[in-house]
Amino acid sequence: MTDDHSRIAENESHRRLTDRYDRLAADLAAGWDLEAGLADALLPTRHAALVERLRDAFDLDAGLAAILPTRHPTTPATTTREPRPAPASEPAATSAVAQMLNTRPAAVRLALRSHPAVVATALCLQVHRARLTIEIISRALTRNHARDLDRALTRNRDLADNLALDLTLARNHAIDLDLAHSLTWTVPDVVDTR
Repeated sequence: MTDDHSRIAENESHRRLTDRYDRLAADLAAGWDLEAGLADALLPTRHAALVERLRDAFDLDAGLAAILPTRHPTTPATTTREPRPAPASEPAATSAVAQMLNTRPAAVRLALRSHPAVVATALCLQVHRARLTIEIISRALTRNHARDLDRALTRNRDLADNLALDLTLARNHAIDLDLAHSLTWTVPDVVDTR
């Protein structure tokens, strides 16, 4: 009888669990839009194509012409404004490059900014800076680690010296005990001569 009750209870709990699982699966299926998720997942792969279409749709020269004042035919082709002084924190090579770029028209500077070679160079410089930072941190950690190892070595040498001293004292004490023990056995023989 108890076996039938346990089987009935087990079947009932299995049925309730199955019903709850089915409801959960139905709720999740209703809430998820698999096609929208797939479109979102594929969006980064279409990024380059979208950017290329934007470049085709927008005319950079026409936009710059609308923003910047037009040149008169008597105006020289190069800009007459003074280049901005470079901040003191920048290296001299960067300042020369910045001065050279400041003498170029805005359209050329904007075109250079998105040129693949300039972008690749900027990325290489960032990687180089990251490597230098990692090397500096590594050297600092190595120095700290070497200092810690030197301290541990000194501490272990001191412990080894103390242990050697303790062993020498224990050996001397054992020799003294051995001598005292042998004296206690030989002295009665010498004294007890009847």
